Order: sequence, then structure tokens, then C-alpha cells
Amino acid sequence: MKIEYLKTVLAVAQLRSLKRAAAQIPCSCSTVTKQIQAVEEELQTELFVRYAHNRDVVLTEAGVRGLEYIQSIVSQYDKLERAVKPRASMSKTNITMSVDGNLMGSVAISNLLSECYQAHPEYQITIFREDYVHGKELLRAGKRDVMLGMWHQWEGDSREYALEGDLAGVYIGTVPVSVVAGKQNPRITKDSYTLWELKTEKFLFGISLSDMHKEKQMDSSYQVNGNFLKACMMRDFVPSIEKVDVLIQDTNLADIKAALLVKNKGVSLAVLPAGLRDNDRLKYAVISDMPYHIRYDLIYRRDRGEAEIKVLGEFIRTLLA
Repeated sequence: MKIEYLKTVLAVAQLRSLKRAAAQIPCSCSTVTKQIQAVEEELQTELFVRYAHNRDVVLTEAGVRGLEYIQSIVSQYDKLERAVKPRASMSKTNITMSVDGNLMGSVAISNLLSECYQAHPEYQITIFREDYVHGKELLRAGKRDVMLGMWHQWEGDSREYALEGDLAGVYIGTVPVSVVAGKQNPRITKDSYTLWELKTEKFLFGISLSDMHKEKQMDSSYQVNGNFLKACMMRDFVPSIEKVDVLIQDTNLADIKAALLVKNKGVSLAVLPAGLRDNDRLKYAVISDMPYHIRYDLIYRRDRGEAEIKVLGEFIRTLLA
């Protein structure tokens, strides 16, 4: 049983709320729930009563009896850590990471940070949302330590991520493309759809259909929007596209689209692993015949040490499982 899980139990018991505990730790609500469930499964008893009509939780009789012991265990562990852990090893390694804010929203970023904090408390990660081109420039200038690269890999295409000589990458894994909609959207009800089944849906993108056609002509795996149009046209239809009005420098497109999806203004694409996209206002369905998947790499400068990058890569790989 991990000590972090017991600390989560204490936070929930003190605050009587999963949400407030998540904000205090900090981590996502789903992480709090998973950790509580792990403790309950190991102890083979429920520690909290969850009420359907509100988000408050209270301790069960077993939880009340066990709370004193949990407090004692956590307290003794903190004393042990302070007594024996070398001061130098308690310092954190600061890492700055660039992510594409058009693809990764606030919820996903929060989940990534909280999961990393739980798995690797020795790292202090700061995430910046910026587009791919700007992220690479900052990486080269030494203003970012690492960038989370995401690109489309078509079926049968074995090409590697094309990186310039001063940049290197650690391969993480791949994720299937899904359609995402608001929880109350009555048109998305299954766990899986074909592209043809989605041909009448209105897709929200940051560019217009005409600009998508221009991107498609470039025929590059790195063109997110043009690749989607190409995939649809391979299925003999042109998708209905509505351009989301954003400023050209705006890297919060993912959040803007999420707000529109909640209001059932259309559907969009999800290219994040399930472990990061925990948003209780949205629902997801895999596009079963999408001719490409999303490949993830951690990109860094070759003159930087690889040890921390490899650790981060292994950690993020667990989220793709």
C-alpha cells in the first residue's frame, strides 16, 4: 500500500469531498477515486460512503476505526523520511515541458501533472501550452527542456519522427483517434464508430474546410487537420466542418472546443490517451476505421542528459496503456 494513497484518504476524510481533496493534493478527482479504491480493496472494506445526490463523502464505521491508525502511519513515515532522507535527495529537479495547447486542454494537463507528481515527486514539472513550431524554437533556445510531440502515423507507414540533427526523441507509444462529444449529446451513444457513420456530424476545428484542403495538399503526416480530411475523403465523403473562432496565437483551442461540445454544438476528435482525458462532461468513442493513429514522442536537445527524459518517457508510456 503506497503512503501517498493513505495521505489521500486523510485528505478526503478531513475535507469530506473528493473534489476538494483533489484540489489540495493536487491531482485529478479520478486519481483520488482510484487511490481510495486501492486502499479499500487492500483492506477489503469500504472507508467512505458516497452519496448520489451530492459530492460529499463521509467515513463509514470501519473508516472511523481505521482513521487513527492511518494518521499514525502517515505521521511516522513523515518522521522517518525527515530523519533518514538526505537533504540533497529531497530537492526537486525542475523540468519545463512544451505541449500543444490546441490538442491538450486544461483537464488533460492537470491530470498529467498530478499523475507525474504521484509517480515521481522528485520532479517539478512546469507545462507550457504552445504550438509545435514555437515549442521547437524554445526547445532549441534552451527555454524548454522537453516537448511532448504528437503526430499522425498512417497504416503501413514505418517512417520515424523526422527530427533535425540537434534534436532527439524518445518513442512513447501510440493512441487511436476517437470522436468526442458532450455527455448529453444524443447522437453519440456507442463505444465505437466508423468514419462513414460520422459523416453527418458537424466537426469543430480551428481552421476552415478550405484551409483543410490546402493543408491536405501538403501531404504530410504532421498536418493534423488535412490528414482528417484526407481520411474522410478516402471513405468517399467530405466532412461538415465548423471553424472555431480563435486568435491565431491562441493555444487554448482544446478548452474552447470542450466548452462548445458540452453545449452540444458539434463533435471533435480526441487524440489523447484515456489516462489524461478525464473530463466528466465529455464522452468518447473510438473511430474504428481511422487510417492513422497518434504517435507520441518526447523531444529534447541532444546536448541534454537523457536520464530524466527516459524516466519521463517510461512514466507517460504507462498512461497510454
